[in-house]
Amino acid sequence: MIGTLVHAVVEHLVRTGAVADDAVPSPQMIARTFEQFVPRFASELLLPGQSSRHNALRTTTIGSLTRLFTALRDRGVRITGAETEFIEPFTLTIGGMRHDSELRGFRDLDGETTDGRRAVLDLKWTFSTTRYRRMVTDGEAVQLSVYGQVVGTSGGGEPPLTAFYMLKQGQFVSADRDLDPDSQAEGDPAHLWPRIQRSVEHALTGLSTGRFEALAADAYLETGTLLGGEKKPYKDAIAAISDDAAVDGRLFIDANQAYSDFTLIYGLTGDYS
Repeated sequence: MIGTLVHAVVEHLVRTGAVADDAVPSPQMIARTFEQFVPRFASELLLPGQSSRHNALRTTTIGSLTRLFTALRDRGVRITGAETEFIEPFTLTIGGMRHDSELRGFRDLDGETTDGRRAVLDLKWTFSTTRYRRMVTDGEAVQLSVYGQVVGTSGGGEPPLTAFYMLKQGQFVSADRDLDPDSQAEGDPAHLWPRIQRSVEHALTGLSTGRFEALAADAYLETGTLLGGEKKPYKDAIAAISDDAAVDGRLFIDANQAYSDFTLIYGLTGDYS
């Protein structure tokens, strides 16, 4: 709910010209926009007993968006769009047959650097940045890679600058060290694209022949790692699966099955009835 609210605030500020010419919206402007959208996106903040939370979220939003637009200005990124829809042709080879499809979605923020490099930012409201930090560091930032693919390269063939922006914490997570001085990423997410495409083709080819894989769940069962149990055997199995995928030019991302909606179905609770 809060993420949707703050996304709407950012979109409104961009579309009404509040960040044109590298401007940084004033705290008063951000606060007014926040209050404008509360009834539509977060009306529970208007209920009795919610004033403290309401005020805290407004303060957090003001500080976070001020840092966002200030950092982009200082990095030389000019905002060019918000919530930009994209529909891009996408060809897959499934079971040896070519299939024409589309990549569809919306990009939170588009921009351009002073030297003409495209930029795409994805805004996240989350209580922890660890997951996104690991994605970028370990080369698993699929979302950023897809955005970079649909935006395309700049005139010199350089991939777009991509980043997550953590709205609650007011910080960037990116391979770009000018935006994210703490970054340990070894490469831009753009290099993931061929592996992403091959992974999608592999999965859909399996489905087309009646094969469904749940490798992370299988690893839990094969290592006897039930919920709350010793995790090292599971982690070792996942590492082996990831290595096998990499050898085949694919990308395997471990989705934590302990928080899945299907733990009972997968047998992870120890109840096989």
